[in-house]
Amino acid sequence: MNYVQSSWVFVLITVEDIPDLDPQFTNLPNSARVEEGTPVATSVFRVNARDPDMGVNSPIEYSIKSASVNGLFQISPDSGVISVLSELDREQHLDNDGVITLQIEAKETKMNVDGINAAATSEIQITIGDKNDEKPTFYDCTDSCVLQSVFNGNIDEHSAVGLPVLGLHITVEDKDKGENSTFDLSLDGPDKDAFSVVPNRAVSRANVQVHMKSPTDVDFEEKESMTVTIIAVDSKDNTFSSSATVNIAINDVNDNSPRFEKETYNLEVAEHSPEGTPILRITATDPDREDAGNIVYKLLPESMYKYFTVDPNTGEVKVGEDGALLDREGRSFYPATLQAKDKANNTGTAILEITLTDINDKRPRMARPTYKEFVEEGPGVKFEVEIQAFDDDEPDTPNSEIVYAIVPGPFSDNFTIDANTGLLKMNGFLDREAIDPELNGLIELNVTAFDKGEPPLGTWAIVEITVQDINDNKPHFQRKEYNFTVKEREQGAYINSVLAKDSDQTETNNRISFSIRGGGDSSFSVRSFLAPDDMGYWGNISVDQDIELDYETRKSYSFTVEAVDTDRNSDEARVNVTVLDVNDETPTLKAGIVIVVKENTTIEGGVIGKIVGKDEDTKHELEYELVSSECPCFKDGVCKEEWFLVEPTGDVKINPEYDIDYEACHEVILHVKVTDILTEVGKNSSEGEVTVKIEDINDNAPKFIPVQPNFVVLAESTTKGTSVAKVSATDYDSGENALMTFKVLAVKFIHNNNQTEDPGIIFIVEDQTQTSRNCSGTINSLQSLERNWKGQYVITVEVEDNGGLSSTSEVVVFTVDQSFRVSLLFTSTVEAFNANQETIKWALESATGTTVHIMSIEGNPAQRAQKKITVVAYFIYPNGTALSHGTVLNMVNGNPNTEFRDVLFANGLSGVHTVIDETAKEVDMELYISLAVVGTLMILVIVLTTLLVFMRRNYQRKLKASKAMNSATMAIEDNQKSGPVVPGTNKYTMEGANPVLNLNIDTATDLGFDEDNSNGDRSSINSLDDNIDMNMSDRDTMPMMVIEEEDEDEQHYYEPTSMEAVLAGRGRKKGGSNSPSLTFDNPALSTTDL
Repeated sequence: MNYVQSSWVFVLITVEDIPDLDPQFTNLPNSARVEEGTPVATSVFRVNARDPDMGVNSPIEYSIKSASVNGLFQISPDSGVISVLSELDREQHLDNDGVITLQIEAKETKMNVDGINAAATSEIQITIGDKNDEKPTFYDCTDSCVLQSVFNGNIDEHSAVGLPVLGLHITVEDKDKGENSTFDLSLDGPDKDAFSVVPNRAVSRANVQVHMKSPTDVDFEEKESMTVTIIAVDSKDNTFSSSATVNIAINDVNDNSPRFEKETYNLEVAEHSPEGTPILRITATDPDREDAGNIVYKLLPESMYKYFTVDPNTGEVKVGEDGALLDREGRSFYPATLQAKDKANNTGTAILEITLTDINDKRPRMARPTYKEFVEEGPGVKFEVEIQAFDDDEPDTPNSEIVYAIVPGPFSDNFTIDANTGLLKMNGFLDREAIDPELNGLIELNVTAFDKGEPPLGTWAIVEITVQDINDNKPHFQRKEYNFTVKEREQGAYINSVLAKDSDQTETNNRISFSIRGGGDSSFSVRSFLAPDDMGYWGNISVDQDIELDYETRKSYSFTVEAVDTDRNSDEARVNVTVLDVNDETPTLKAGIVIVVKENTTIEGGVIGKIVGKDEDTKHELEYELVSSECPCFKDGVCKEEWFLVEPTGDVKINPEYDIDYEACHEVILHVKVTDILTEVGKNSSEGEVTVKIEDINDNAPKFIPVQPNFVVLAESTTKGTSVAKVSATDYDSGENALMTFKVLAVKFIHNNNQTEDPGIIFIVEDQTQTSRNCSGTINSLQSLERNWKGQYVITVEVEDNGGLSSTSEVVVFTVDQSFRVSLLFTSTVEAFNANQETIKWALESATGTTVHIMSIEGNPAQRAQKKITVVAYFIYPNGTALSHGTVLNMVNGNPNTEFRDVLFANGLSGVHTVIDETAKEVDMELYISLAVVGTLMILVIVLTTLLVFMRRNYQRKLKASKAMNSATMAIEDNQKSGPVVPGTNKYTMEGANPVLNLNIDTATDLGFDEDNSNGDRSSINSLDDNIDMNMSDRDTMPMMVIEEEDEDEQHYYEPTSMEAVLAGRGRKKGGSNSPSLTFDNPALSTTDL
């Protein structure tokens, strides 16, 4: 058997890289963009290539192998950053649209396996962004586009709108790109309004034409050539602009018709003129050159030729063959058209208006053979009759101009006639009574009419005029002025009459009516009555029925009475009416009468003023009477004293029985009645007010106003500037008289033993404030006060007003030692205490009979959760003595009026303490250390002693409990008392079963420790809240039963009340809402007693 043996091994073959790969571009081919005008060396693009060989990477070197445009860009051999090499101008490379192609070569700096430097190439296209830096430019592109600024073209005159000017090959180009190549085109120059440019806006490049815009302005005969300027402006930047001049030759076209100098010719020729009579030569002109001297004339319509003709070459107009038929009176006007035609058959026309002139061949003729007219007699009558005659000859010529005349007769002198118009008028006036009655007022006139022709021709007509009777006489007053009188207040009263007459004979013409005008038409009336014996008419004047004349308002009237006949002919007379006064006006007092008097005035005669009333009546007699006096200073307005009197004459006097006092009232209003004793009609009196203003004089000395019963100062803390008291004064005077100042006159100190010392003027009144009549100030100390003086300062203060009147007062300032400061503990907050401070202060003052001065209110940060505050106050009697904290405690707790105590407890009062003098705490550090050591040793002794006592008492309690159980069992059997035992105790549930039951255990009694006094425990318990229960009223009055401890060998033993029961009882008494407690701090105890 053949066995094959084998073994294996791992072989690790490492393939080493050799530089056999060409570089590879990672971001090519690509494109980039750069704006033209970019500064040289600005980076454009970064080319990145890598060597794909893994372990033999060779550094790459970059270069530009070729470029579509050389010299614009460069590349960094190391970084491959392409940057600007020279200034870029896109417009220099428009053939490739501003795109530059670069062929980039990346070459390895180390040779490859073939012994060459491996390389790779790729392309990048860089677009040069356009910048608006080119202006539009004009080119002449007739054959090839050449830069040009002047162009020449031509156009026929009057070509149609929109036709282009020929011969122009204008191209405008802006080499910028896109929006930057947009430009606007417009025309300028002397003939810009005749042409337009097309287009108005273009982009990059445009062929531009000039079109006809206003054919009427393009006229060869006016201008043979015209010039415009084309302006091209960059749309985005108007600073880029250019212009080109276009000269346009105007081609002449036979487009003009012959034109006459006038559109209408007015020709005249005499009627009945013979044939061939020349009238006028009329020629036309044609601006076209070929029409010069080649115009032919013709008269239209041809029917005109029998009356008029025209020479076709000269244009002379003549009378035709039937000229004898031209009669102006038959037809005076002949319209015709004169035509002129040129070689192109263009025609022009003119209107001929041929008028036949007149010759005198017609006689005037009257419009009517007879005129019948009527005229009224008397002056002022206008009579006009137009006599009309007509002449058919030409108007406004002597042949038709007519002259009128009156043939002389009996009444011809009473009339005139206008020779030219034929207007017949009266010369003066006619009187019907002056005409022969048989003629019945009829007058006849003979009027002729002749023309002014040669020879004159004429005719005549009869005018019959009837003269009518009219009312030609007006009324006349007998007198021109009348003076009457009438009493006031009489309605409808008859005053008097005026008389007027009319001379006309008939009733229709002489009837008269009267009216009032000017000044009396609303107050008076007039009625017309026929007077007897042909005297005329009366005009009775009366006061209007609804009017009462008032003498005081108006004393006289003057008005015009007019007399009018039926034709409103009138005459006027002046009437003066005097109103007679009747005493009917109510007297009045002028409002706002003011009399000024100084208080306490004594005037000889007593007169301080005079009241003068007003009465509009002519005759009046006024008397005055004081009705009442009003004092506004009093609430009810009633004056307490009658200071003033009013005499019937109006004199206002001072009542000598009283003194005027400004301080009582500064103003009195007198209600005065004024009466006219001569009144005839109406109310004879009225009331008014007279104000008497009283001026103040300085007649009152200032008076002190008590500020408070006493002042207290702490001598130990008083320094210069400390306020010790306040003063206040009032002055019943006012204004300047009430200004006051305070001054300290003297200071003395009275010791408690009644000894007196003079410390000098050590106080001053400062901060003086004046308000109206009151002044107040603060007494400040000028120095520190003696610390060991106890008593009171008596400060004499003077107050003086501006008038020198003064008064003095003594201000007592008690000095109180700090030992009398009392600390009140409240279970409250500072805010709540401030809100109820007045109530608390009242309760404290009522309970103690003192004045309470609260010095500070502070919260207790250590007991913030319990909201406790400490109030420091003094309790001071009016004599300056103060209460100590113990006295305050007893007076508050022992006051029989529980109302004050209830108020204090309701506001949180929980303790009264003394205030420890802070200066007592200033001891040496060594003393503190010694006291600390001693205190520590004492505490250790107390703790050890307490532990031994409690251990001993615990043993005794167990022993006594066992004995008590036995005793209880025996007592039940002997006394037949039954009931369940309270487990763990020696108590039974039935009364009398145990001597301990039903006893009121007071916390102040002995706790049953025979060996030791229980007061120590009691103090320790109370020291838990630093208070000792002082409220004895709620304690049980049952006699105390002392439980005596048995000897150890006795059979009966009674367990004293346990410490827990005492604590529970104390807790109930302190926590009960119906049993408030008042406590004070016991600094001798602390919680370390436990």
